[in-house]
Amino acid sequence: MEKHYCEECKSMQDTKIKKLTKKFNIKNQEIEVLAQIAICNTCDNEVYDSELSEKLTENAIKIHNKEYGVTANKIKELQRYYSISSATLAKIIGCAKKTMYSYEKNTSIPSDTHMTILKFVTDDFENLKQIAEINKVKLTLKEKDKVLNKKAELDE
Repeated sequence: MEKHYCEECKSMQDTKIKKLTKKFNIKNQEIEVLAQIAICNTCDNEVYDSELSEKLTENAIKIHNKEYGVTANKIKELQRYYSISSATLAKIIGCAKKTMYSYEKNTSIPSDTHMTILKFVTDDFENLKQIAEINKVKLTLKEKDKVLNKKAELDE
């Protein structure tokens, strides 16, 4: 049994873990997430647990991206298809490397602009070539070659 600070009791208390559904409003979409919550054994109030809170947030983002956006797996699949890094994909869609990493790790939700581009390029991987062509000045010769000269697997 772990101890956590309880705001209601104003002291450290033994806690238990309880599973319940939490609702989040993310970008005007209501998301329901099954969560593990720390509960004070003394007063039965919810207490803060940083690890559980982090997992809850990550799960909410993951569910949102799956239902309304682009999943981390789809982004990674696109990168494997072109054999490109997160940094290269970030250059192509116009975001920072750290931002792309956060999309891949489900620690943030893409901005509306990035979401639109990511949906476009993950719906059909060949669409990445169009965006790369627009942003080719940002790419090295090797990066351009990987993306712009990639032939569709059906053509080969």
